[in-house]
Amino acid sequence: MTRIIALCISIALLFLPQRLHAGSPYIEGDQASIENYVFNEGTSWMFGTTMDVRRASIGENIVGVVVTSSASLTKNYIFQGFLSLRLHVPPVPPDYEYDIDFINAEEYQGGLPIGAGIWFYDSDPYFYWSIKSPGPDVVGYSIAFDELPDEFVDVAGSEYQTPDFYLSDGKHTFYVVAKNTEGSFGAPGGFDIWVDTVRPVITNTLPENGKTVNQLRPAIEGTLFDATSGIDESAIVFTITTDLDEYTVSGTYDEETGLAAFIPVEDFPDGLVTVRFEVTDKAGNEAVPLFWSFTVDTSKPEGWILINSDAPVTDLQAVTLNLFATEVVTEVTEMIVSNDGIFDEEEWEIYKTVIEDWDLPFIAGTRTVYVKFRDSAGNESQVYSDAIVFVMIEPNTFITEAPQSVTTAVAASFAYTATISESKFQYKLDDDEWTDFTEEIAALFEELEEGNHYFQVRAGIDLNNNGTIEEYEIDPSPAIVSWTIGTLSTIPFEAKQPIRYYKKE
Repeated sequence: MTRIIALCISIALLFLPQRLHAGSPYIEGDQASIENYVFNEGTSWMFGTTMDVRRASIGENIVGVVVTSSASLTKNYIFQGFLSLRLHVPPVPPDYEYDIDFINAEEYQGGLPIGAGIWFYDSDPYFYWSIKSPGPDVVGYSIAFDELPDEFVDVAGSEYQTPDFYLSDGKHTFYVVAKNTEGSFGAPGGFDIWVDTVRPVITNTLPENGKTVNQLRPAIEGTLFDATSGIDESAIVFTITTDLDEYTVSGTYDEETGLAAFIPVEDFPDGLVTVRFEVTDKAGNEAVPLFWSFTVDTSKPEGWILINSDAPVTDLQAVTLNLFATEVVTEVTEMIVSNDGIFDEEEWEIYKTVIEDWDLPFIAGTRTVYVKFRDSAGNESQVYSDAIVFVMIEPNTFITEAPQSVTTAVAASFAYTATISESKFQYKLDDDEWTDFTEEIAALFEELEEGNHYFQVRAGIDLNNNGTIEEYEIDPSPAIVSWTIGTLSTIPFEAKQPIRYYKKE
């Protein structure tokens, strides 16, 4: 009994499952159906007991071993006291003489070589390979993409042309395994083939096509996109053409944003700049070159302004502005006009040569109007200006009622008016101070002393609507009347000119 147990343990250890060789088309743990086994008999001796050892195979591939104590075999039959086992064994002999030595790839037979694990634009490459050392005749090779080959021969020779456009864009692995006349397989070889057949795309170029810029060194930019292999930073090329030169430069690239850019190190001359933008992805696909142009304009507009065709004086608040501006490279597009030259509340408007009814500040004196011009590139001119004297028509004052030139009455009343309606008046008697302005159009004085007296009145109006009647808004020549209370008329003062006295008829 002890011998039988030892025998069972020995056989079990001998035939414990083993990991298949890497070149086998099977993987560890594969099982085959016993119904179609073909048995090739052999004999082995163990502990003095005759044991029949048979190899179970499917076709030419060994898939298991059956060990029994009798030549009369049935499926998994166990005789009393003996052990029956079915185990996987590697299909490759231990010397691996049919292992793949190398694999090479080309765009087509005799075409450009393709590196393993390097992006390339070909979806139907040509492969060729060799085994490490010759053994029994090789009957052919099994090949596959992205999975280990099966046990069936696909090609007889050591080369393979992928069908046209067979591989999709992305990363693939080409596998090949050799099979010999004994039905054994060598270790498979693999070749990483990375395919990208789509061109990169260029979008969002700056400066925009047709745009005018006022920078001497504007950044030239474009957004790049490539879905598979990515942009080859060494293949970003800008060809710059100006009125003076043409040259080719490389650009920087930000992989996260996709932005490619070239920052000039020298000033562009004013004028047209044309850009040709080329880029290639890591697989060698060239983007469709993109052309665009923009204009560099750093010169400032020049011009002038005239008020009322350069008239020196006006008595009207509304004036006419005549304007002119010119630009060397582009054109003048905007202007901004101001009465104070600060340009803080004014807004840019479309350039024009005439502005009618421009209101001056309603203040008498020299008034100045200021203007700046701007071209399509955004260049602003210096400030231009013109001045004019604004003469305001102040009211004239008239006395319409006053005492007789000689009278014994000690009371005197006066009435007055002005040439501008809504005027206000102030007056004074003899050497008194001027009264405040009021809307009253009459004045009365009582209990006057005998002797000579004089009365002055002047009109004023708040023309500029600032709430105060300024000096220039007051009649500069007050209306004056003098009279005597008593029997004799002696006027001890020199009359002021002009003296206006109007008596009601």
